[in-house]
Amino acid sequence: MSLSIKIFGVEFKLAWWVTVVALGVVELTPFHSEGMPPKLFYTWKLFKCLLFFALGLETPLTFWRSNILSGGLLFACLSASVVEGVQGLAFGHSFSMFELAAKVAIIFAGFVVGLIARHDESFGIRRFQVHLVPKHKA
Repeated sequence: MSLSIKIFGVEFKLAWWVTVVALGVVELTPFHSEGMPPKLFYTWKLFKCLLFFALGLETPLTFWRSNILSGGLLFACLSASVVEGVQGLAFGHSFSMFELAAKVAIIFAGFVVGLIARHDESFGIRRFQVHLVPKHKA
């Protein structure tokens, strides 16, 4: 299956904002893992990791200025710090350097994959491929 999307287009901007809002909801919703079945707990954690990865992936495909690794690292650090900071202010969530480092690493990994996809003008998993149409060719 193949899909073509215009890079820096409305679709990526919408996807980026949906991801930001979803991350905000997921991260700011109080989460009580006591008594939760392990399968549900780890599914929830995987979902959060995928959202952070998607945020990193979508950023260089949404904003044309996001085209260098140092900018991606800065974006990852700022994004993860904002999430951790708001969690600490809103719910008394204790600051965790490990959690912050994990979020930075996941966002940055997504950013790197996004930069590679931007360069190659495509990305995908197995049979599902997304072809990125450059703005100047659209």
